[in-house]
Amino acid sequence: MQQTLFPTNLPVLEWTEFAASGFKEPVWGLIHRAARPAVEGMPLGGIDTGCIDLETNGTLGTYSIFTNLLMRYRFNLPFLGLAVGDRAWTLTTNKLHGVQCARDIHYWGHYPIADLEYELDSPVTIGMRAWSPFIPGDVAASSIPAAIFEVHLRNTASAQQGGTVVFSFPGTDGRDLFTGSIWHQALNIGPGFFDGDLVVGYHKGPYEASDEATVVRDLSKVASEDRTHKYQDSGVASGQVEGGSSWILGVLGDEPIRLGGALDDDGPAWANIRKALPPRDHINEGTSVAVDFALDPGEHKVVRFVLAWRCPHWWGCGTYVQRGSKFTHMYAARFAHVAQVVELLIEQHASLLKRILAWQQLLYSERTLPGWLRDTLINLLHVITEVSVWAQAEPPVGDWCRAEDGLFAMNESPRTCPQMECAPCSYQGSLPMALFFPELALSTLRAYKAYQFPDGAVPMVFGGLCGGSEGYEITQPARAYQTTTNGLCFVGMVDRYWRCTGDDAVLREFYPSVKKSTQFTMDLNRGPDGVISMPDRIVSEDVTHETEWIECAEWHGMCSHVGGLHLANVIMAQRMAEAVGDQDFADQCRQWFQQGSRSMEQKMWTGQYYLQSRDAESGDVSELVLSCQLDGDWMAKTHGLPSVFDPARSKIALDTIKRTCLPIAEHGVVLFASPHGQPVPPDKVGYGTYGVIVSQAAMLAMNYMYQDDEEVGLDLCRRMTYNICCRQGSTWDLPAIIKGDTGKRYNGHDYYLYLIFWAIPAALEKQELADLCQPGALIDRIIKAGQVH
Repeated sequence: MQQTLFPTNLPVLEWTEFAASGFKEPVWGLIHRAARPAVEGMPLGGIDTGCIDLETNGTLGTYSIFTNLLMRYRFNLPFLGLAVGDRAWTLTTNKLHGVQCARDIHYWGHYPIADLEYELDSPVTIGMRAWSPFIPGDVAASSIPAAIFEVHLRNTASAQQGGTVVFSFPGTDGRDLFTGSIWHQALNIGPGFFDGDLVVGYHKGPYEASDEATVVRDLSKVASEDRTHKYQDSGVASGQVEGGSSWILGVLGDEPIRLGGALDDDGPAWANIRKALPPRDHINEGTSVAVDFALDPGEHKVVRFVLAWRCPHWWGCGTYVQRGSKFTHMYAARFAHVAQVVELLIEQHASLLKRILAWQQLLYSERTLPGWLRDTLINLLHVITEVSVWAQAEPPVGDWCRAEDGLFAMNESPRTCPQMECAPCSYQGSLPMALFFPELALSTLRAYKAYQFPDGAVPMVFGGLCGGSEGYEITQPARAYQTTTNGLCFVGMVDRYWRCTGDDAVLREFYPSVKKSTQFTMDLNRGPDGVISMPDRIVSEDVTHETEWIECAEWHGMCSHVGGLHLANVIMAQRMAEAVGDQDFADQCRQWFQQGSRSMEQKMWTGQYYLQSRDAESGDVSELVLSCQLDGDWMAKTHGLPSVFDPARSKIALDTIKRTCLPIAEHGVVLFASPHGQPVPPDKVGYGTYGVIVSQAAMLAMNYMYQDDEEVGLDLCRRMTYNICCRQGSTWDLPAIIKGDTGKRYNGHDYYLYLIFWAIPAALEKQELADLCQPGALIDRIIKAGQVH
């Protein structure tokens, strides 16, 4: 008898080590059940493909696989059902009238895989492994628009059991369409899956009723011909699907199948799946596919459903009603038709899953990291599919864009702050892209270079909310209001790419932009303390005062946070100048650093910490303790550079932060505290008295690790993560800011800033990020593990 995919007697939402199917060594994970559901289920999808959330209650939730990326819809419908003998169940804990449901679901998500074990009063037990291809180091494998649902059926009775397992997909229901056609179908997908009839329904346009389904026969004759022409003269004219959304639901293998319409929330229809499926309804575009089975005592059977899609375009606005510019997904260049996605999975699904399990096993077995962190690092990668797009190099993308690069970008938060490549989010959150997918990091960097303004400023956004354009626009760059930190984010991303790849040719390509950006940043304040000061004039767009990436606070004059980041900027630029032989600019950077460091140490040090700000002109001084005052140190050290603050003083400052800011927040660290460790009234600081910015807290934690205080750093990260994942159930809906006293979400959904945690392994080893990429180091080993076929 096949064992369950993982033990079903594990504690709920507590990190636990256990054995699991497909893994040779124990893994770490969190188990959800009906009593402790996740806020959002794990998304199924990869890079640029969009995704569907697989909810912990056994339903399909939010989706973005079609054209609507911004105002995402929810299915909130069951999709899997089981019938044994004369009884039937929907495999969800949500009750439907007229049919039984699961008593409970044991749910373990380890992106890109979700393993579910269902509790039913049935002689046939059932588990499901749902997954999408995502393999660090392999962009092609990680951008396949599909999900596979491997259903494990096990007969625990002493007699043969007959039954049916059915998958129902709702389709778009007319809500998420482009002008053009919708092609959808359900079919048996085996080695000769073109044999037999193919049922095709299509739309002439959005919101119109579908034409009568066209039955296309004898595709087997076409299938043997040249692959590029197999749809010609087959009844599926290219014009019918060109520019539209298309999807396939089917079964991998040679199982006999039955086809029907979507079951949705029709309880009696689910109860009747053993006898019949509902007829196809061309108003409701959904489809169902059923597999009948007979299991001998102790027999185990796996049925593999596959859902593949090809929705080639998205609107810059992200919705159908308000479109904006139209862009083409990069994956659409690789798959000319949705059936090509399925063809690839027929050949490679087994090896793809083996490769996913292999790279995860490598990380789960990394004993230098605590178990909770191993699980967290794996699941954090889910946010890439939630927010990423990768456009082909065609209008409206400019002719600067190379065909092989396209334009890769990530959305700060589609539901909270929809804008593309917000500079601090990009620098902090794109960190794994430089480690695992440098070609995508390079694509983004080339867009920054192309969008650099004549005066040297780089954009804060490629388009979206703060740029006054649509949320998924990538060709309308704007300076916005964080001009003083935008440039250092760009310089940091270039330096990180160069250090992690060792590609000197790319350094030479980007050096002129780095130099120009650094000159612009240093020119923002021309006073004697200008290197560590806020701008002395308004340079951003549509603002009354300048700010930085800690945006909900006022900054004037010299600032420890901005100052440290600027110092990190200039020593990176100095190193790059020396590498390309520009000694004059290297000397200039050295002078800027000396000038800024002198101002920082002489005018900002209190004896216990660095002042938040000091305005020499007005005389105003903020003596609040800022927990992120040493971000510049984190930036320097992760790039393999020495501290930008006096090392002895930065250690004292960390002790002060430990005494003042850390005790106030049970679930993280507050941004501000008084010198005596008292909470600061909300009218005095941004983000509220107890606001915890997760990415800033992570930088602080890593600064403790670099200062040989790993216990404090790891404890801070663990407390935040335990609260977000275990107490709040938000493993797959990451906030930007939480309330440190209650742990509740303060701001943000699906924030990829949390990906900064991928720098923790380097901090624990007192290394720079590039060290993780060296032969035999962690990133190198993960990538090589995923290459096993």
